[in-house]
Amino acid sequence: MGLDFMRDKGAAFEVRRDASRNQEFDMDLLRNAQPDLSGQIFQCHLTDNGAALVKGLRLLIRVFSESEMKVSQNGQEIGAIQFEDAARLAAFIKSNNVHTGIMTVLLTDLPDISGNFSVRPFKPFKNQ
Repeated sequence: MGLDFMRDKGAAFEVRRDASRNQEFDMDLLRNAQPDLSGQIFQCHLTDNGAALVKGLRLLIRVFSESEMKVSQNGQEIGAIQFEDAARLAAFIKSNNVHTGIMTVLLTDLPDISGNFSVRPFKPFKNQ
């Protein structure tokens, strides 16, 4: 009798568990997801071919003016932000009230054959 009782209860438990699992998967899991704030990518040009770059490396951008921004690694200048993206970055800096002349970025794409690579801000901008 004990074995039949366990088989009957076990089948009922399996049905309830599967129903709750299906209900869990039917929920919209991304309903409360936050928007992606790291969507801004800026193109740079490599000037130092001896720089050892790996994806995800932190670099510094030194802002001299709205059109002149240099990329540094370990205190050594390795490149510059391209003119079009420098103007766009300057607009983001002004709209977010960034008062320093240095900004941390992450390397997203390694330099290609022409020396172009891309970076994104380490901390995303609030006003995009």
